[in-house]
Amino acid sequence: MGRLKESAFTRDRMLSFKKMIMIIVNLARKTLQLELNMFTKNINCEDVSKQAFSKARKNLNPKVFGLLNEKFLSEFYTDNDIKTLHGFRVFAVDGSKIQLPFSKEIVQEYGCSGNQFGAAIPMAQTSTLFDVLNKVTVHSIIAPNTSSERNLAKQHLEQLRIIDTQTEFDKTGIKDLLLYDRGYPSTELFINLAKEKKDFLMRCKRDFCAEVKDALANGKTDVVVEIDISEKRKCANSALGLRLLKINANAKIKVRILVFELSSGELEILITSLIDQNKFARKFLFEFYNLRWGTEENNKFHKAIAQLENFSGKSKVSVEQDYYATIFTCNVESILAQEALEEVNALLKDKDLKYEYTVNKNIALGSLKDELIYVLLAGVGFDEFCDKIKKRMIHSLVPIRKNRSFPRRNKCPYRKYSMNNRSCL
Repeated sequence: MGRLKESAFTRDRMLSFKKMIMIIVNLARKTLQLELNMFTKNINCEDVSKQAFSKARKNLNPKVFGLLNEKFLSEFYTDNDIKTLHGFRVFAVDGSKIQLPFSKEIVQEYGCSGNQFGAAIPMAQTSTLFDVLNKVTVHSIIAPNTSSERNLAKQHLEQLRIIDTQTEFDKTGIKDLLLYDRGYPSTELFINLAKEKKDFLMRCKRDFCAEVKDALANGKTDVVVEIDISEKRKCANSALGLRLLKINANAKIKVRILVFELSSGELEILITSLIDQNKFARKFLFEFYNLRWGTEENNKFHKAIAQLENFSGKSKVSVEQDYYATIFTCNVESILAQEALEEVNALLKDKDLKYEYTVNKNIALGSLKDELIYVLLAGVGFDEFCDKIKKRMIHSLVPIRKNRSFPRRNKCPYRKYSMNNRSCL
């Protein structure tokens, strides 16, 4: 699985299979030769050239980093007390565009997106399944720019099933709730979620379906309705009609439609499988949906702090290696940061402090730089490694100042380097 050629990494060479993985997991964001020089210095071996590294990485399957993440998460969900809310693990699905380096291969594989000046910029569509309570990216996908977010969302369900089977989490009795933004709702997705026995809470558009239009027209703010599959199947020439041909024509989906008026005056429409109006109050579901903001912050962290778009190569293989390695390393950072914060909270619980504190994620990720390699290559014990990193994180706490709001203003437009967002890598 880890090799793209059977003969690759079979000889005893400087750039072995394990070393290649660790170089990429270490997030090479500086000049590649400098990153390689630092790596060889840290493990006390001969220098290697960037040409040798680039040649070796062509034989490394990017899927190995996805498998690393899968193994890491399987152990996490097996060995830890998983955070839930009202008996639910809460996941958020979100798509995002990322900019890629320019090369003929990249353009052919992923496609381009034009800007206002007519320039073609290589772009990819990404999608993530994020556990908003436990703050880990459970599954991530990088795909061609024109890929459908809904189709990518199906793959997340398949991967979640695999992890639940590996960890036997499906036997715990804990349910899953998936949060989606308004580009995702569809009859097909409702059916797929029902098959996987997953609950959902989605934002939808005003004209999503006749049932939503009817609720708005009649001023209803909380109503349970049935969506008739047979009506959808009548559109035989539509994409939806074709996808529903194999489904029982008499099937109906029962959902709940909620309408909220935001402070801006805009209406927010939610549609959910949690139809028990006594058990799940309107306010509760509104607060539940707001947890989806966690995946937006996660994407921001990947791009702004982990420099996800700062790729170390211009080939499809190198882009996918960097992408999946970044997801894995950020998950390691997140778990360690949460453990460090739990230790801090235990020490501070009896103190009368003005603010709550959290770990500075920029410094937390930077603390992993050049340290992960010692776990596998330098013989350092995993517990010792975790303690070392958590101590660094504890020394870089920042206060949580709630309910702050500032109008946007253009600060120092002439400054090339931001004082507030300095690189940790």
